[in-house]
Amino acid sequence: MRRVIILIMISTMVLTGCSKKSDNINKEEIDNNVSILDTIVNKTDYLTVDSMIRYEDEEVILSDKKKVYVNGEELKKSSKYNKDLADDEVKVLLFRDRSLLPLRDFADALGITLEWGSSGEKQHVYMYYNDIKLKFYVNSNKCIIYVDNDDNNKEVYIETPSILYEGTLYVPIRFLTEVLGMQVDWDDNNSIIYIKKGEF
Repeated sequence: MRRVIILIMISTMVLTGCSKKSDNINKEEIDNNVSILDTIVNKTDYLTVDSMIRYEDEEVILSDKKKVYVNGEELKKSSKYNKDLADDEVKVLLFRDRSLLPLRDFADALGITLEWGSSGEKQHVYMYYNDIKLKFYVNSNKCIIYVDNDDNNKEVYIETPSILYEGTLYVPIRFLTEVLGMQVDWDDNNSIIYIKKGEF
């Protein structure tokens, strides 16, 4: 009987210890994810504003002059989304002196998953990259950044809205690359934008 009681006590101590250890690990993971989210938000703060902007038919220009290179390869229209135009050059959208990329072509070039949805009249698209998820609202500067899970998120207002133009969604290059931890270099003399995949 005494042996049984001792075994029960040892088992309880071991299980309690494991539980505490697990709690500590979970807390560390949560703290780490929160700090990553804070880092992203702080890093992109200069690209955000305090209020909502909606795009409503302001002047935009599709530029034939600007070229985009991703990891050393010129960004082309994705065959996944543009069967008739596959391998055509991607055009950069210019709005308020800012450059925007076609999201689908960019995502497909990097193997990034997109998921479209709508809530009420608000169309949006989710973008999944490593542990980061972005939610862009169509024709709006509202964006939600998620790190690791849906509870760990931050709503921000980008200085440049995403724009649905001629059936294609364009998003601001600088914000997109900053959030995803990518390196972007601008060669203004040759009108080339270089984007390189990086580690956050």
